[in-house]
Parts: sequence; structure tokens; C-alpha cells
Amino acid sequence: MYQSSAPPGHQLMSVTCPNGVFAGQAININTPSGLMQITVPQGINPGQTFQVAVPAPAAAQAPPMAMAQPLPMPVPNPHALAQQQQQQELDFYHQQQALAAQQQQVRITIPQGVVAGNKMNVNLPTGKQVQVTVPQGMSAGMQMTINYNDNSSAAAAPPPQQPSYVPIVPPAAPQMRTEKRTVEIEIPHGVKSGNQITVNLPNGKTVKVTVPKGMHAGNKLTINYEMDVPTGAVQQPAIPQPFVPQPVAPPPQQPSYVPIVPPAAPQMRTEKRTVEIEIPHGVKAGNQITVNLPNGKTVKVTVPKGMHAGNKLTINYDMDVPTGAAPVAPVAAPPPQQKTQPEKRTVEIEIPHGVKAGNQITVNLPNGKTVKVTVPKGMHAGNTLTINYDM
Repeated sequence: MYQSSAPPGHQLMSVTCPNGVFAGQAININTPSGLMQITVPQGINPGQTFQVAVPAPAAAQAPPMAMAQPLPMPVPNPHALAQQQQQQELDFYHQQQALAAQQQQVRITIPQGVVAGNKMNVNLPTGKQVQVTVPQGMSAGMQMTINYNDNSSAAAAPPPQQPSYVPIVPPAAPQMRTEKRTVEIEIPHGVKSGNQITVNLPNGKTVKVTVPKGMHAGNKLTINYEMDVPTGAVQQPAIPQPFVPQPVAPPPQQPSYVPIVPPAAPQMRTEKRTVEIEIPHGVKAGNQITVNLPNGKTVKVTVPKGMHAGNKLTINYDMDVPTGAAPVAPVAAPPPQQKTQPEKRTVEIEIPHGVKAGNQITVNLPNGKTVKVTVPKGMHAGNTLTINYDM
């Protein structure tokens, strides 16, 4: 339809795009042959002129102008041309009124992901479905109005597949200024001094904040941020600084806690002490034993001469105690027990079967020791033999 030369039986007509109409939108124009509907081509903006081929009348004159905007050309009779233009405008007005009387409107919201120039299907209240091209300057979330009628065959009515629309232009963005603001948050449960937390600010941004020293979960923390506000908005008063955090009772799902601080280590002094142990069974004078002391240390002790298993042995050691503790009286070491003189005893054994004089036998004595004994001359198996030992 839009070309630089007209086909046979047609002529070129210059059209100026009206204000508020963009590429892809359908408009009605007056031609020498009557009212005609066209679509504004891509790349044409309001106020720009483009050419369209229209049917030529039987007696074609100079190409007329659409929308009462004639092209600059020689006018042989200005008065007659003005009357003709007025009549065309009046006819176009009546035709538009008649068209508007037949049309109905429906308002839709442009879906997400749809941009200017995309085509989308619209279900009309009449049950029909039409395809609409999203005009330039409109995007997802904006509303646009669709004109339609039931008689899609009417010449003056736009076809259902090319409904006209009224674009809704969003208001201009207000002048903005940056304002310093503060927000107060409660430190979450389980967070302590030195931990880093993420905070969602009222300006839609997020910041990472390190909990200051001395603050913990349940305390209030004040954060400074910047907010872009309209120039005429009332400035928000700033919260006075500095902020002194006060513990608050947290909700049940986030109970606060009081950290348990261990007490300071007390001042200590070293005290001389003694411990008494019993020499274990089987240990005799000169043997070395390992002793676990009450101060947590271990020492190796040599059993003194004249002492044996069952005797009491006193050991000296050092104990670190708090300065204010009452001193423990040292235990006097008892004198070492004197070893008693062994007692002479005898035991009788029967010479085992098969043993004869001169043979050597092993005898287990009552004092726990064993001795080897040679059977005397003249004695044999079954005889009783007396053995001397110390107990």
C-alpha cells in the first residue's frame, strides 16, 4: 500500500500522521473515493508525512491531503479549495460519529513479556477473538483500550483483526532528590558481636552489616541509608545519634540469651603438702614405684631401706591453691616401720613316689617361696621329710 509510484487505476496521496498515533495503529482517511482505513507504517512518528496509494476517481485532480493537512502546492482557487476542505472535514466528522456509535470498547492489561510491536490475541465480550499489535511506547503492565463492533463487514468500522486503540500514557516521572534516612532493626537470634548479617533496606537495596562489639541478639541496631524521594515530599526527621542499644525481650520463637562468662582465674599460691601411701604387695626395699599425687602429677619413688610391702610411705609434694584458701596442715610423716625378725618354722612333706635317696625335689613353702631339697641318704618314697624355713 505504501510505495513511491501508484499502480494503474490508483494515485498517490500524502498522509500526515496525527498526534498520539504511532506505527501499527489503524486510522481512517478521506480519499477522493470516500472513507478508507489504513495502518500507519513502521518508522512513522506523529507529525511525519508518508504516501499511500488510493483508488483514483474518474476525473482525478491533484492528490488531496488527508486529515485536512494539504501538501504545499499551487492552489488555483483558494476559496473553492477551502470550501472543499471544510466539507471534507464535516463529512469525516459525521462518519467518525457514526463509527463511534457502532463501536464498543474493552480495556486490557498488556501481559508480562509483551513489548511494543508484538502481536497478541484478545478475547472480546462478543466471544470473538482478534489479534492486536502493541503500539510503540507501550509495554507489559500498561493498559490499552480496544474499539470493536459486532458488524465486522461495515465499511466504516475497523475490522476485528485490526481494532483501534487508545494508548494510555504513563505520567512523567517526578523530579527526585536523595534523602538521608535511618532504619532500626533487631539483631536476629543466634547472632553475636562480629558476625555479619544481610539487611533489606526500605529503598529496595540490601546491605551486609557487621554487628558492633558489645551487641548481641535482641539488641536494636540503627542503619543509615539513602532514599530517592520526590522533590516536593516532606523530609523524614533523622533519628538522633548516637544510638545506645538496650536489650529487649525477643518473641518466643527467637528467645534472647545471656552469655555465661567464666569467672576470672583466682590468684594462686604454692603450698607444701604430704600424702601417705601403702607400699604395694610384692614391692621391697630398693624397688621403684610410680605414685599419682593429688596435684595431678605423677612421681617415681624408691622404697627406702628397711621398708617392704604393706608399710606406709609418706611423700611430700607442692599444691597450687587460691590465695584466700585456708592452708592445709602438713601431715607428719610416720617413722618407717622396723622390719620384724623372721620366725623359724618347719614343715613336713612326704617324699613323692619314685624318689629315692640323693634325688632333688622342689618344695613350695608356706611363706610363698620354693626351695630345692636333696633327699637324705637312707630315705625313700613315702618317708616324711622335715624342712626348716623362715616366715
